[in-house]
Amino acid sequence: MSENINEIIAKMYEEHREKLRRLAECIIHDYYASYDMVEDTFLHLVIHAEWLIKLTEPMKIRYIYSCCRRICLKYATETARVYTVPIDEDEPGEDRYSMLEAVIEREALKKCIAELHPEHRKIFLLHYVNNMGYGEIAGINNVSRESVIKCISRIRQKLREIIKDKYT
Repeated sequence: MSENINEIIAKMYEEHREKLRRLAECIIHDYYASYDMVEDTFLHLVIHAEWLIKLTEPMKIRYIYSCCRRICLKYATETARVYTVPIDEDEPGEDRYSMLEAVIEREALKKCIAELHPEHRKIFLLHYVNNMGYGEIAGINNVSRESVIKCISRIRQKLREIIKDKYT
């Protein structure tokens, strides 16, 4: 069985290597790093070979390209260039009124979040405060990634309703 999966991955590597490299280069704009992204993609396939066996041929191709995109986007966000803009010393700082508004909005949001169900509050805070991805949250809660996506969508909708009821 493992030889079979190795043959499948080797065949896919030969067929899709250059296309994946071009895709990676379009996303990350780095010719040499794009080769690394393709290698990481196929390493991911070897690690998660049990999923690959279960997929049909079109789904295998779709899976490879989505893996490559995710790996490239992760690389691009981790290596993003951040530019700082120097603050002009002649510019006045924020006035007290706008700072007070920001504090009031933050406190109102905290109160709305406190009204959520404890499990929903946990998921919301993991995603938005701790900057955890859907997959990481799914791993912690032993649910599927899609369930986490739907749950966060419902939480946002619930927060909109709470804010609308209380503050409009």
